Amino acid sequence: MPSPELGREPILGETYSLKTESPFCPEKSHVKGMEIGSSLEFKEALETAILKEHFVAEGLREALAGITLSFSLEHVPRLVHDQVTIGRDVYSAQSWRYVMMHLKEKDVSRIHPPEVLRNTEFEKQFLDLAALSISAYNRMVELNIPKEDARYVNLWSFDSNIVVTLQGPKLVDFAIDNLNSPYQVMRSVAGEVIAAFAREFPLTARNLENVAMRESISVEDRMRIEEMRNNYLHGHGDEVVIHLLNIDPTKRAAVAARTCYRELPPSEFIASFTVDQQERVLKDTISSGHTSVVEHPHLLIRSAMSEANLQMLRRHRIPVQRAMAMWLAAKEYQVVIPPSIQSNKEALELYYKTWQASKTFIAEAIQAGFPAPELDHAVIVGIKVPFFSVTNVTDLLHISKRRLCQRAQWESRDWMYQVAEALIKNWPVLFESLGPNCYQGKCQEKECCGHPEIYRDWRKTIA
Repeated sequence: MPSPELGREPILGETYSLKTESPFCPEKSHVKGMEIGSSLEFKEALETAILKEHFVAEGLREALAGITLSFSLEHVPRLVHDQVTIGRDVYSAQSWRYVMMHLKEKDVSRIHPPEVLRNTEFEKQFLDLAALSISAYNRMVELNIPKEDARYVNLWSFDSNIVVTLQGPKLVDFAIDNLNSPYQVMRSVAGEVIAAFAREFPLTARNLENVAMRESISVEDRMRIEEMRNNYLHGHGDEVVIHLLNIDPTKRAAVAARTCYRELPPSEFIASFTVDQQERVLKDTISSGHTSVVEHPHLLIRSAMSEANLQMLRRHRIPVQRAMAMWLAAKEYQVVIPPSIQSNKEALELYYKTWQASKTFIAEAIQAGFPAPELDHAVIVGIKVPFFSVTNVTDLLHISKRRLCQRAQWESRDWMYQVAEALIKNWPVLFESLGPNCYQGKCQEKECCGHPEIYRDWRKTIA
């Protein structure tokens, strides 16, 4: 049916969308079913432009803006998820409970020892550690420890699968970040992604590799950044600390809202813009659904949590998330102990046993000269990692809908409750609607918790 405005109809253009496989033999390939999508004209124009111009990184990002890539990474260590998913557009990772379905006691066929350990005495020690981890997990499940908590004892080397979609410009960042990664497995995966892409875009892929090699972070700079982050985050406790990155976030959002609907520029009304006016404008704007104005106020949130929980938070695509590198966190190697494990004597003993075995293995392997980053494979998921994120009000409102729900995992819920208390107390107008779906509307979960009053009653105590 034609448009009701001018009566025009859309045209379905010729699409360039096909699947290509990794050039590696199937048993050595991690990248499966890559699908590249663009228009046919764009594909031809891009390869022609590459012939005429040698692009720098920013130019290549512009050139690739009309392409998307979707692919699966199969049978990769869980550690890969951390590296692949930071800054990516869309990803879906295999849940831990399904990872563990393939791992029976002492079955280490789907464990990925670091390449540096291959054919050394430490390879067997690593596999023994993996078997201990699997055994501890299975026993905890038998003890009725929830699987979400039992997974804290798993290693990051366990076999898993992930589906990734990248817009063209992010492919440039992916190559720069990972072709020279300190992790051998990430260098292999990134090389394989570029090789599969090269089957359809050979000139562009060659240019992409050149850009990545020229502009990737040097090992020295990477280590300096990690040490800087370590100095900033070192010794941070479990509490949540919030740093406001705007002098007055309520005013900043209100000025943005009023600018949209006023003839005057901000400099001419900002001085006389009273607090009451700011709050009224914000309430009217937010209630009408125009929440883009609250993307202006930003907050930096510092905390420490398990790497297991950090994986959950990364699903929200928070713009900036940075954690202390696991190999640095493992120097002191503290862990988060789930309450269900803490209250079960046998489960707690299993947890401590696996944790201590992991600590001992890493210490001995480092003393033997193996690079610390590669030994992240031997870290258990429950390791406590200091981190910080920089995000805006809109993102926090979205995250609260999932993480303040009673069905959310306990650690992420505890973290979000701490964040929520500070936000509601200090900026009540901006965060008036902060809460799970049932707080402002209706539950959207497949199985409701049945207790919407828990959050409502808690909110009354801090309002």
